Amino acid sequence: MLPEGRQSVAQDVEHEQREERRRHRQRGNAIRLEPRLGTIASADAGTRGIVNAERLALMKPSAMLINTARGEMVDEDALVAALAEKRLAGAGLDVMAQEPPPADPPLFKFDNVVLTPHLATITDLAYRNMCVEVATQVAHVLQGKPPDIRNVRNPQVINP
Repeated sequence: MLPEGRQSVAQDVEHEQREERRRHRQRGNAIRLEPRLGTIASADAGTRGIVNAERLALMKPSAMLINTARGEMVDEDALVAALAEKRLAGAGLDVMAQEPPPADPPLFKFDNVVLTPHLATITDLAYRNMCVEVATQVAHVLQGKPPDIRNVRNPQVINP
């Protein structure tokens, strides 16, 4: 309890930042505030080049681009330009548009870019699980059951 005549002034900065991000997300401007942009999607006509020069220009200079989805989602020339002009703090990529990459790609020249191989399914457990799931789905189809729709890239062919 404060002495009479005193007021408490408190500010929840984290709450205010969360609220500002929420408002920007609702307006589709979240990319302007976020410290990182991560990609999680499959590559198709709607996602190829989605991280382009225009979107990279919206990011803060202190932001990082993380792409662990598909290389085709990022316009690598635009990324190289953003990095060279220091309009982006860095990037972490485990996929590239061309795999394997050419002998001397421009992204290899940056100290603020981390490149790793896309090896999510290389562990023994991941490989085992993938094999079991494929065998299960094949057995379903051979038994006249539909495959699990979550595993079908083009579900319209199951129930046209």
